[in-house]
Amino acid sequence: MDNEKKKMTSKDRRDFLKTAFLHVAAVGTAGTSLGSAPVGEVMKSPKNPFSSDPFAIRKLTDRVSTTRLGFGTGMNSGNELRALGEEEGINLLRYSYDKGFRFFDTADSYQTHQLVGKALKDKDRDEYTLTSKMWLHREVEKPLDEQPSAREILTRFLKELNTDYIDILQIHCMMRPGWASLFARYMDELEALKEEGLILSHGVSCHSFEAAKEAVVHPWVDIVHIRFNPFGARMEGTVEENLEILKTAQENGKGTIIMKVAGEGSFDSETVGESIKYIAKLETADTMVVGMNSKEQVNFLVDKTAEALQEEPA
Repeated sequence: MDNEKKKMTSKDRRDFLKTAFLHVAAVGTAGTSLGSAPVGEVMKSPKNPFSSDPFAIRKLTDRVSTTRLGFGTGMNSGNELRALGEEEGINLLRYSYDKGFRFFDTADSYQTHQLVGKALKDKDRDEYTLTSKMWLHREVEKPLDEQPSAREILTRFLKELNTDYIDILQIHCMMRPGWASLFARYMDELEALKEEGLILSHGVSCHSFEAAKEAVVHPWVDIVHIRFNPFGARMEGTVEENLEILKTAQENGKGTIIMKVAGEGSFDSETVGESIKYIAKLETADTMVVGMNSKEQVNFLVDKTAEALQEEPA
């Protein structure tokens, strides 16, 4: 990247993105420009070597692999997908499957389990990956004998999703430091369910910077949802600080799922496209999930990812 580009103002969206690339290159990415090529060798042996395929299979853990792109059903807490109605929602999910999506991200609070279960009912279960999340914040405030077990919650999830196992089951929306102490009982139960094969991995979704910092070093966490986009929208900490979190996750063997790619719906289409292209080339981002409510949005995500991965290195 030449000196003229380095001096460009960050007020312009594209120039802002290039400025972020330069900053990141200076804080531990082996001197590789993020603006022109996949992130450099953050790890000596990358878990997921570069591929130009937008639907390349990405390893999250030793037991879980899935496509680079995931369909997020939680846009506006699931309201966007549910507002389409059952038939149209199912058709959109099936359209995304036909395009190549094999990763479907759900949560109890999204109320999208049954839509996903119906959309995928005739698909080979080994061909797609399911994530769900347990909302336990109210449960842990109850007396112990009134708290539902993780097994009880999972049993309902399996029925709603029409499956006999869930690939990734997480505790939803970690906000406060010390979350592991608060949810210790459920963490133990989820470990037991993993040993039985009813889930293949467990982890957390993080909605605060401090919670994410703890998640990427905690030995219990297999896979973590992290809020990230190159414009810093709907996330805490700087772009550089969050890239360091992603790097730490990879170094500790955690699978990483990127959310808030579109700034929780706050970006225009140009900004969304730039964010997608940036994240698609991050070596430390195993997969990204994006909420969509139309076939046009599905196509846009696929096309922008393909564009990013075909760009020639500088």
